[in-house]
Amino acid sequence: MIAQRSSDVTDAEVEALRSCVRELAIFPLSDSPAGGVSGKVRRFGTFLLGGTPPNVLHSYSPAIQNWVDESVAAGKFDAITCERSRE
Repeated sequence: MIAQRSSDVTDAEVEALRSCVRELAIFPLSDSPAGGVSGKVRRFGTFLLGGTPPNVLHSYSPAIQNWVDESVAAGKFDAITCERSRE
């Protein structure tokens, strides 16, 4: 399981989640929108050009993308699913 951790998540909560899964990769999550108004405009422009919704780009993480790409290339998973509860 991959999770993005916001600043209000405690170590105890992370450990409770870790006890429920075989592997847990934690990545930081910014609590504030990246780039303010200019970031929103940039994400909206990217949406218009490429079709990726701004709320997806808000929490996009290159570190997570790299982790997933490497794990897929290594054949670690039979299936991958994505669940979002933040937005």
